[in-house]
Amino acid sequence: PHAPVKLAYYKLAMQHHPDRAAGTDDAERFAEIGAAYAALLGEHQQQRLEAEEHDEGLAAAAPRDPSVPPKFVPAFPRWVYHVGDVLQRLPQQFDLWLQPSHASLIYGHVRASELAEALAIFEEMRREGERPTQAIYEMLIRGCTLAMRRVGPGQRADHLTMNLLRKARELWADMELVQRPRDYWTYNEYLRALGKAGAVPEALDLFDEMCGSVR
Repeated sequence: PHAPVKLAYYKLAMQHHPDRAAGTDDAERFAEIGAAYAALLGEHQQQRLEAEEHDEGLAAAAPRDPSVPPKFVPAFPRWVYHVGDVLQRLPQQFDLWLQPSHASLIYGHVRASELAEALAIFEEMRREGERPTQAIYEMLIRGCTLAMRRVGPGQRADHLTMNLLRKARELWADMELVQRPRDYWTYNEYLRALGKAGAVPEALDLFDEMCGSVR
């Protein structure tokens, strides 16, 4: 489908997603939105995409022992996390001083869980021939990840998560097309998307690629 159809789908699906909506009819409405979008996408293409994703291993890896709680081990000293919190708030402060840029507008929409609006700005940039920055791609991939429903062991991704994973893949490929660099931050954002959607084999391959290419 054309970009406006995709953006409308993202907005409606996120609005009626059972994890976010409290209405009793939202689960049914969410399923209807997925079915309508699949019909627009084309039954044949949808089946092909789902078969590819099945082959890539959307079923997650074996579960860990639930009796053993995950252990958080800080990777850096405490002051590093404090600096990170400060840096995370900087874009909001800059918006008070400077004319809003495409990057700051996208950042604001992602923070507000308005992924469709963020993607609309991105599509406008691409239509106008602009070359999005590395940070814009990272923010949009993060927005896709945040909007996904985590796929657990033996579970299958819902239609929104599957389509958001496709969008993250498109952003990753487009980043290469416009020759934007990929560093550890970029790889980590994409790894989170793959992991949350249950694409574990693909994530492991990407991790190997990161270790071999990023210095």
